[in-house]
Amino acid sequence: MIKAKIVQDSSLPTGERLLTFNVRYGRLIHSELLRHRAASHSVKSSRAIPTHKYREEVLNDPYIPVKFGTKKKGMQAGPPTFLSKFYGEKVWKLSSKIACLFHWMMETLKIHKEVANRILEPYVWVEETITVEANALKEIAELRIHVDAQEDVRKIVEEMVYEMDNSTSVQLKENDWHVPYVVRITSDDKEMAYKDNNGKMLTADQAIVCSAARCARSSYANHDNSMSNYDNDVKLAERLVGSEPMHLSPFEHQARAFNDESERESNSSNFRNFFQQRKAIEKSIWHYEINS
Repeated sequence: MIKAKIVQDSSLPTGERLLTFNVRYGRLIHSELLRHRAASHSVKSSRAIPTHKYREEVLNDPYIPVKFGTKKKGMQAGPPTFLSKFYGEKVWKLSSKIACLFHWMMETLKIHKEVANRILEPYVWVEETITVEANALKEIAELRIHVDAQEDVRKIVEEMVYEMDNSTSVQLKENDWHVPYVVRITSDDKEMAYKDNNGKMLTADQAIVCSAARCARSSYANHDNSMSNYDNDVKLAERLVGSEPMHLSPFEHQARAFNDESERESNSSNFRNFFQQRKAIEKSIWHYEINS
């Protein structure tokens, strides 16, 4: 099922809003969503998933397009017919099983998963973390919730907009952070507090580390589905920041309000109204020792 779930929803006193979604959709439309550069994206790479596990996912639950429209000139499909829907879906499922056969042959030949797994990409589901400002999502919706948009893309954007419209935002005070996949504790008269999955209280810097690692995995859990905790997340965050070159896209999802207009002007990013943690790392103004 195509679905979107809000992971965290933050707002400023001036009304601007930042939302992080965990979304699930077919990989065949992944490139379409990446076109919207106002959003930050983190998705589990097919290069990281063992071949047997990747094939098992397709055999058990292949992605099936929302609509099997009929052939016509132009980019937009014609209306589906009984035949196009009934037999189109059957042919699609059959093609997924044939692809699994060739994928198994690649595995037997000991071809690395970075190549072998590509055979199955039209049939796999993507779980992705997307962080986007509310106004930017509304602009995306104008393009994608449209009669000319591909049905699969329209469906996931509709789900995101529905979730946004039915979510209650947490207002950020000065130095409060948007940290997806980390529990936040708020009160009217105290600073925001942060808590790990196991109940341990975290500093803001520790919350940022946990959030970045979990955004990289697009999950509260580890890749083996065990529940993540701070120690697990530090190891992954160390690899992200310590690699050469650094892999910083998971640090685009953590953000706070700008302290002043000068900070806004010197730290522009795909977010218009929030200071993105990636900027602090790139400018070497984040001095936190990741293993502290």
